[in-house]
Amino acid sequence: MNNQPWNNHLANVSTHLTALADAKARVQLDATTQDADTVGSVLAAYRSQTDLTWQQLADWLEIDLPSLADLAGELQPGLGGQEMGIDQMAELYGTDRLLLLKAFEVEA
Repeated sequence: MNNQPWNNHLANVSTHLTALADAKARVQLDATTQDADTVGSVLAAYRSQTDLTWQQLADWLEIDLPSLADLAGELQPGLGGQEMGIDQMAELYGTDRLLLLKAFEVEA
């Protein structure tokens, strides 16, 4: 029995799900830039100064676009009762803390 057609369908579904997750992430990212208290506003400032796309920023931070969107939705450290600092955020979202810190330093 040849499983090739079945495998092709699974690959197509996986590609479509990834594209859908990335599209949803871009909408979330755009929304977070509107709130000055979110990490998204910091990342947007970094993006504008470095001329990166959201995908390029995610790649630079070594995370996927949905993870970047989740990170962007967090309140900035020290605001609104946010108890996580940059180190904890980096660990939670799987990025390098020094890279994330660099993005935060640009806005300062």
